[in-house]
Amino acid sequence: LAVPPSELEQLRTMARRGTMFSHLTIAVLSAVILALALSDVDAALPLPSSARLSNMRLRGGQEITMTRSASQQDLSKPDVRRPGPGNADPTKEKIWSVSSSYKAADKTSIQKSIVHHAEHTLATDRYNFDKETAYQAVAMSVRDYLVESLRDTKAHYLKEDPKRVYYLSLEFLMGRSLLNALMNLDLTEPYREALEEIGYSLEELVEQEKDAALGNGGLGRLAACFLDSMATLNLPAWGYGIRYEHGMFEQRFKDGNQVEFPDTWLTKGNPWEIQRLDITYPISFYGTDKVLAVAYDVPIPGYDTLNTNSLRLWSAMPDTDMDLGKFNEGDYSAALGARQ
Repeated sequence: LAVPPSELEQLRTMARRGTMFSHLTIAVLSAVILALALSDVDAALPLPSSARLSNMRLRGGQEITMTRSASQQDLSKPDVRRPGPGNADPTKEKIWSVSSSYKAADKTSIQKSIVHHAEHTLATDRYNFDKETAYQAVAMSVRDYLVESLRDTKAHYLKEDPKRVYYLSLEFLMGRSLLNALMNLDLTEPYREALEEIGYSLEELVEQEKDAALGNGGLGRLAACFLDSMATLNLPAWGYGIRYEHGMFEQRFKDGNQVEFPDTWLTKGNPWEIQRLDITYPISFYGTDKVLAVAYDVPIPGYDTLNTNSLRLWSAMPDTDMDLGKFNEGDYSAALGARQ
């Protein structure tokens, strides 16, 4: 089919305009959708960090002078109280009365917290524990502050009921959590000084942490940056991803050749995650195979804010029990067949 040159050029012009119109339409629609998603966000967010006292009132209610707009060192002062239950229930009031203060953040309290987790959580000798155990104890000590903030933030969201952002990604390249959490909580120097007095170096303990093997590329890092930014901007946002047990892969050299191995980053556990065995969902594959999705929450603190959001990771578990009859018959493989 022959097309006259004049008509061919007209068709090309129309195509270019159509392409430009399509791109513009997509951009406008994306902006509208994002604006609608966040249109009611302000109702649930702390005030901007410049409003120091108002930002503080969101969590405690006292008007105090802070070294930053939001510092755990100021939040943990004895005269600052956590939000109450909001009703006259005597049981809840009693619970609040014994837990109304935030976790202390002075040097001695930090040392007590680290030693407490070393002995009571990790069941090790409190007078003699190695760097790996020290890192685990420090991480759990820091996580205590994050959990307080996470619970207060969630309670505030439930009270205000804003529209929320849910960021779904197959990858979240979060990096190491210890230094990031300490910096955002404004506790880097207090922890450094506390550790030095009991014989440990913060820098050496940081090296004990393995990167969370939840991503491997630019999109994973972008997703992690989005979570950090949304927490810092006080947006009510959650991340959703997969709790990979073996990561992508770990590269080593063997006989001069590069060899890939599974990145078993969970060998010694992950002190930053909170297992939610009460939050599970059955997932079906091909109509017959089923697994149980179990939630794990990882606190995501914002910088210079009292806001802490969450990254919820999902792990797969068998949804059926072991066949005890097959096990008693000595057929161990068949007994576990349904759990493979």
